[in-house]
Amino acid sequence: MLDAHKDLLTLEPFRTPKDLDGEEWRDVVGYEGLYQVSNLGRVKSFWGKTPRIIKPTVIKGYLRIDISTGGEQVHRIVHRLVAEAFIPNPENKPEVNHINGIKTDNRVENLEWATRFENQRHATTTGLRRAGEDHPHTTLSNEQAAYICSVYKPYDKQFGLKPLAECFGTTEKVIRRIVRGETYKRVNRKIHEPAKPNESRNFSAQECLTIKKLYEQGIGRKELAQMFHCSTTTIWRVAKRSELVEN
Repeated sequence: MLDAHKDLLTLEPFRTPKDLDGEEWRDVVGYEGLYQVSNLGRVKSFWGKTPRIIKPTVIKGYLRIDISTGGEQVHRIVHRLVAEAFIPNPENKPEVNHINGIKTDNRVENLEWATRFENQRHATTTGLRRAGEDHPHTTLSNEQAAYICSVYKPYDKQFGLKPLAECFGTTEKVIRRIVRGETYKRVNRKIHEPAKPNESRNFSAQECLTIKKLYEQGIGRKELAQMFHCSTTTIWRVAKRSELVEN
């Protein structure tokens, strides 16, 4: 899809006033008689003696043009002009989504009206917006986030925001956003049911550090064993000697 759209991003199509194959023009909403936008994402100006195609600039990955109403210049994003002119919006959704994820592909068939949630969900599923442990600035794994959700207790001395933040070496804001579901939205937020003890389980270095800190804070081996799905003997070995760390 990207290769097929490269022709629309070269300089020549934006310079020529000739219509491209299958191109249809409609008035830009609010600027009737002054500007037109096509179903392929080009914008035409009728200022001056002859119509001309406006060459867009790329701003944060999107194509933008400057249009004037006679003295006042306004910045407009091309994909929104296309959607307003060609796509009905009966539900009055506020945003325009690029279906194939290519921000410069402003063909009408690649655009749809969307809510903020729909837009962000689409960005996440297409990989444009990374979430959870895939986010470049994340400090916790999905497993750790799920664990935080399972043990969190508001204002609790052991499982409140502050102790959990100290335990995982992060901030209370990070913990708060996790338990509210604002981040790590894909993790399981249900309380973990105790599993059968697993003597052979190995723990990551971070899990060992977490067990040690919780144990030092006075949490019993039995409760830790239920949290980490292992036996009390395993908890004791990890808390005291860290023999079960993964390579």
